[in-house]
Amino acid sequence: MRISYPSSEKIYVPGEINKIKVGMRKIKLLDTVTLDEHGERIFKKNNPVIVYDTSGPYSDPKISIDIAKDFLVYVRSGTVSVRMWFNCRN
Repeated sequence: MRISYPSSEKIYVPGEINKIKVGMRKIKLLDTVTLDEHGERIFKKNNPVIVYDTSGPYSDPKISIDIAKDFLVYVRSGTVSVRMWFNCRN
């Protein structure tokens, strides 16, 4: 499953304390349009907005996603069986 968002790109910002890369999304904004005193449109460029990206690797086109393989690694770690047990009980 691949997630894509129009008018934005996945970027990574280096961590300030630890040597990590934090996934962020750089979102391009449309121009602001206003009217001058003669009714003519004035276009003002807006800078992109950078927000925290919670989608993980699923929105990064540079990363290969194989859900079946990744799920097997998760199952073998023993975490899934515990989570499945809790989900069945609730």
